[in-house]
Amino acid sequence: MFQSIRDFWHKSFNLDQFEGMLNQSPVPGVTLLVLIWAVCSLLLTLSVSRQREIQWRVGEKSPISLAARNNFEYEDLKATEEKRVEARKKAPLFFKVDPRRSKEISDKLTDFFDAVIARSTGKEIAYSVDGKLVARRASPALIQYIAPRCEDFKLRTNRSINRGILSKELFARYNNPDRAVKIEDLHGNTNHYDLTLSDCRDPEKTLKEIFFVEDKFELCNEFQQRVSPLFGKSGNLVLDEKATAAAEKAAEKVAPVMRSVEKNDPLIEKGTVITEAIKVKLEAERRSLSRNFEHNLLIINLVASLALLAIVLIYLAILRPQIFRQFREMTVCVIIISVSLWFNYFAITHFDDFKLQSPQLIVCVVPVILPMVLLSVTLGLRTAFCCGFLTATVTTMMLSGVTQAQWSLAVRWLFIGSISALFVRRVVSYRAFFFRTFVASVALNALFNFDTLYQMGMTGIRSIGLVIVAVSFLCAVTALVMIFILELVFNLDTNMALTILANMSHPLLERLKREAPGTMFHSITVATLAEDAAIAIGANALRAKVGALFHDVGKLAMPQYFTENNHGGNKHLLLAPSLSSNIIRNHVKEGLELARQYRLFRYVRDAIATHHGNDLTAFFYQLARKKQREAGEPESNVLESEFRYDGPPPDLKELAIISLADACEAASRSFVNPSEPRLREMVDDIIANRLRGGQLRRAQLTLAELAVIRECFIKTLVNINHGRIAYNVENDHEPARDGVETASVAPSGK
Repeated sequence: MFQSIRDFWHKSFNLDQFEGMLNQSPVPGVTLLVLIWAVCSLLLTLSVSRQREIQWRVGEKSPISLAARNNFEYEDLKATEEKRVEARKKAPLFFKVDPRRSKEISDKLTDFFDAVIARSTGKEIAYSVDGKLVARRASPALIQYIAPRCEDFKLRTNRSINRGILSKELFARYNNPDRAVKIEDLHGNTNHYDLTLSDCRDPEKTLKEIFFVEDKFELCNEFQQRVSPLFGKSGNLVLDEKATAAAEKAAEKVAPVMRSVEKNDPLIEKGTVITEAIKVKLEAERRSLSRNFEHNLLIINLVASLALLAIVLIYLAILRPQIFRQFREMTVCVIIISVSLWFNYFAITHFDDFKLQSPQLIVCVVPVILPMVLLSVTLGLRTAFCCGFLTATVTTMMLSGVTQAQWSLAVRWLFIGSISALFVRRVVSYRAFFFRTFVASVALNALFNFDTLYQMGMTGIRSIGLVIVAVSFLCAVTALVMIFILELVFNLDTNMALTILANMSHPLLERLKREAPGTMFHSITVATLAEDAAIAIGANALRAKVGALFHDVGKLAMPQYFTENNHGGNKHLLLAPSLSSNIIRNHVKEGLELARQYRLFRYVRDAIATHHGNDLTAFFYQLARKKQREAGEPESNVLESEFRYDGPPPDLKELAIISLADACEAASRSFVNPSEPRLREMVDDIIANRLRGGQLRRAQLTLAELAVIRECFIKTLVNINHGRIAYNVENDHEPARDGVETASVAPSGK
């Protein structure tokens, strides 16, 4: 089903033709680089400034978590109000002596003293007023003590009344004993000396001050008990509300309490109810930003992104320069990076939805392994490492818009992604890819955050563990879906897609099996040789096997002209050498045409094009020269270029292995008795000739690897061509054979 969908897509859209046009110009590649530069800059800017336009309303919950984008100061309303309350408490209280209350107290006390004097002289008076009634109830001892001192007591009384008597109610109302007090007496004079509320006299204190009786406590107590009703409870001081309010208002004009906030300090958590104090802080942070903040921020991010992208491009140019020559690979790389960065931005901005306890655990919810596992199976490990560095660094820079950016996270993310890329690079099935991505994400997140998780206890570990598992599952699903889409749209030759071709159920291989069975057997043998050799040197065995299976599909055009399919005699005996050479060489062109028709991967087309490179069809070339000599014509008339293949030499290890395996397998068929020494000599000659002819100059193979490939070929060819014992046949009329097939020496195109 997967292959059918892919075939339908590629029949509807000729990507190869479109890509061929794009590869001829540098403009598409530059456009892609500008695009990824713009994506990085935009996400960095959005991560910092996305909260700028939020309208903060008191009583509502904050939609995001917010960190300071600048250093600023704001007024602490609570602290300022507390400071004002303290200032109000310390503002002076203004009192006035009430003339009416003063006269009432003075009249009652005058009546009292008059009654005391009258009683001490035995004079009869009418006891009809309050002061006289109090004097009547006084004891004779108290009367005898007070009578001679009445004039002195009257002076003290007038002085105390003029200074003011404060009621207990006012004492209770203004219960700060240290608060300053200003009293305006009956003459309009205000006390300017230091006077506090504790210095004010209530009626009880005034009595003690006026009628103090030396060492006669019984008389003093009796007098206070008798005379205190004459003063009443309210005294004669009243609050000057206007003057007091003015003093308190002046005291409120204190300097506001300012708090400093550093850049990247947390301002508010998502879901927090906004108070007036929080709103003041947020508005102050907004005002602290310059009018051109967005433009300046964008310029800074453009420069930072450009520098970071330049570093990555330099390393890519060193490690994998071919990516800049292939528009398809560059497009895939840009798409993976862009999509991954958008996913990371979404995870960072919605971090609080996971309700994790520590900001450091943000590493658990960012799908940082996504780009590296995708690039590892599509473009290789080197590309994955370079682009993983880019995504990890940009994602860390995004954190400045949410919480304090910690560069240790970039290193942690790079390690997690790199290990994950190594873990999935050789997977050959979609199921294994999904499972390994999921397991790598869960295990590595838990491992690299073990210290933080351990400090949170079992309850925190369980909740965070569920988050890690959920995020890892979504990451694995997203990676699987993206792999399917990228393979479908761009015809990528991932190991998973190559596995579908390796099971030999492809329609082209079915045709080869029916129409050219000898070539099919040859291709299977070459695939065995290539697969074993690739495993031996650590190359991609699956790619070597698939390329070998399809390398000779071009022989379907004229299968009878190739030895392995020719059972009725050599058809080249009646043809001119140049024509035979053209037929043999054309199987490469025919193979490429069939590969395009069946929408095979670019790698498979490269295997078809390079398995002969620009090698010489030596048999027909020498035959043509021989016929020239026999005809008496100069051999120089035979042009070597007309007998060479048009394909480029292989530029990958797997392609070089296929080329060598093809030549060795074809040559081994020409032996009547393929013994090990002869096979060893044959393999040595083929490798030496390919080296001398420059066919391996781009193959990235070392001499040590060639030695391993040589031994692997010899071992496999010996096992394939080993002799067998002769079996007795039941039909005595048929002679027994030794089981070793002989092959006629005829052109095979190798």
